Order: sequence, then C-alpha cells, then structure tokens
Amino acid sequence: MALVGCTQQKRPAPCEARDLYVSSYFMQARRAAEHLADDWFILSARYGLLAPRRVVRAYNVQMKDFDAAQRDEWGAGVRAELVRLGLWERNIIFLASAQYAVAVEGAPHVTKPLDDIRAPNPYDLFGARRRWLTAHSAKQFRRKGG
Repeated sequence: MALVGCTQQKRPAPCEARDLYVSSYFMQARRAAEHLADDWFILSARYGLLAPRRVVRAYNVQMKDFDAAQRDEWGAGVRAELVRLGLWERNIIFLASAQYAVAVEGAPHVTKPLDDIRAPNPYDLFGARRRWLTAHSAKQFRRKGG
C-alpha cells in the first residue's frame, strides 16, 4: 500500500480525490504509487486519509500551516483510520514529504524511499525526487503486496 501527499494545486470543482490534485509532482507520485503497490491513498491536510475515488471539494489547507499540536492531532486521525481500515500492519510505501510523516509514526512496515535520495545541493533534491518517481512509475518496478 502506498501513501501520496496532497499538493497545493487543485481543480476548482468537486471530483474524485485522485483527480483533484493537478500538479505534475502529484501526478508522478500517483503513477509511482499505482505501479509500486496494489492500493494507494492520499494524505490530505484537510481530509486526512483519502481514498482515491472519494469525491471531495478543493480546499486551501496546507500541512506547513499546522503547528506541532495540530500536526500531531492530524497524524493521530490518519493512524486511527489506517487501523480501522486494516492497513496499519501492511507494507506501507511512503511517497509524501516529511511533514506528513507523523501519519505513519510507529507503523511496523514503512518504506520511505524518497528519504534516501541525496542531491549535490538542496536545490537539486526536488528534481532528484521527481526523477526517482518517474523511474519508478515504469511497470517493471511493480511490486505486489504493498
């Protein structure tokens, strides 16, 4: 199972969550999640854990605006939802930025491949992560059971 972080750019009208976020970065992360795992979900600053086919409205809430207590509360809600859905014990491929990591704190089987990416300087890190997502969107990298 894979978790993808939401992004700021969104469609203005209600739609399925998988189509709400329109940034190229989200689309790359979505494709990687679809190829790396059997199931995937979106970590939304507004809605918490979002199933890709759930219809939602656009919003203007960002994780960077949360203080520590709000982030902890958000993370506890996401963790509770993962447990409720029977997903907590599964292998989780975390394809979101560090500010969403509170959602998987304590999960027994988490892989954070984007955390392992290094770049010569901080300005290259985003591009390096995009290249990783693009490379791992190819079908030859598909792994079952995630």
